[in-house]
Amino acid sequence: MGFAIDHDIDLSETVLITSGRVPNDMIIKIIKAKIPILVARSVPTDAAIEMAKKYNVTLAGFARGTKMNLYANEQRLLFE
Repeated sequence: MGFAIDHDIDLSETVLITSGRVPNDMIIKIIKAKIPILVARSVPTDAAIEMAKKYNVTLAGFARGTKMNLYANEQRLLFE
């Protein structure tokens, strides 16, 4: 993500997937990078969920196999 920001690479149509916990400072970085969707294997903090809701970041957590919990702005995702 840092490389993309340093080199003006457009991330507005990407998804960030992480295995770690999602604190609110990670949401701040996502907002600055204009990444619309964040999927984490761990559970996001309450502060991260609130920030994602406020700044229109789609946030999913506890991703396991084909299942995940949606915490914010799920309207960006399609379900079949």
